[in-house]
Amino acid sequence: MSNKCPVCKKYMIFPDTHRCLPAFECRRSYDDGHDGEWEKVHALDSEGAVIDYCEEGFSDWEYPSSGFKIDVKTAFTDGPIEVFEVEVESRPHFYASEVRTCSDEEHAEEGAGD
Repeated sequence: MSNKCPVCKKYMIFPDTHRCLPAFECRRSYDDGHDGEWEKVHALDSEGAVIDYCEEGFSDWEYPSSGFKIDVKTAFTDGPIEVFEVEVESRPHFYASEVRTCSDEEHAEEGAGD
C-alpha cells in the first residue's frame, strides 16, 4: 500500500491523522500568451503552489531560458487570480565513475604523454 494521499498526492507520515493542504489551481499565464488548463496543486499558500506546480510540470515543458509567469487561484473558485513571475535557476548534477587507479608517478607519466 502506498503512503501517498489519493487526494493531494503528498506522502503521508501518519496516514491516520493526515490532512490535505489547501487546494490551489495553477496554469501558464495568459500574460505569456498561454491558455492552458488549470491544474490542481495542494500547498500552504499560493507561492508554494506555484513552486510545486513548476517542479511537477517542468518534465513536460521546454526548459525556459528566461523567466515566465504562472497564474494561481484558490481551487474551485473564479478568482481572484494572482500572477507570479518565475525565475529558473539551473543547477547541474555531476556523475562520476572510476576509470582506473594508479600512483601519483604513473599519473604524472601518463599526463606528460598528452
